[in-house]
Parts: sequence; C-alpha cells; structure tokens
Amino acid sequence: AKYLPYTAVRQAWIQSSLLPVTGTCGKALPVTVLRLRYKGNYYQTFTFEKQVNAQKALEIIREGAPDAVFAPEPVGDQRTAFLASLTTD
Repeated sequence: AKYLPYTAVRQAWIQSSLLPVTGTCGKALPVTVLRLRYKGNYYQTFTFEKQVNAQKALEIIREGAPDAVFAPEPVGDQRTAFLASLTTD
C-alpha cells in the first residue's frame, strides 16, 4: 500500500452526490463524497454513505494539512485563476 503525506494535499471539500445502482430503473443512492486535490493536480474521490463520516475525515485532513484550501473549485475563468494560485510548490 502507498500513503500520501498531508503535505501533498492542496485542496479538499465534501459534496452531495448520487451513486447509480444498476438494475433499478435509473435509481441512485444519495452519498457524500470527499474530493481531494494533490500536489501535481491529481484528484481522488472518497465516497461515504453518511455525511457525518465525510465531515470527520475532512476534519482529520484539515488538522494534518492546515495550509490546504477547504472549499470546492470555482468554475470558468475563476477556476483558471484559482488553480494557478495553488500551483506554487
């Protein structure tokens, strides 16, 4: 197994999402996802059944990586400027 140090985390946030369930006529289960952006603009998504568990994981990451941004990415032109501001390594 490989581990990623907290110092590599650049951004983290949680958001509501849906997990498609096959064979149920388009039904989907509500879930909460924790999105992480790492050094080098790599992303990882972790899926949680309960939002409280995603919040706990986010708090642990916040303690280990206090300099990371804990908000979703902006969109459009704001996203470009935002990502450029985070690429200082």
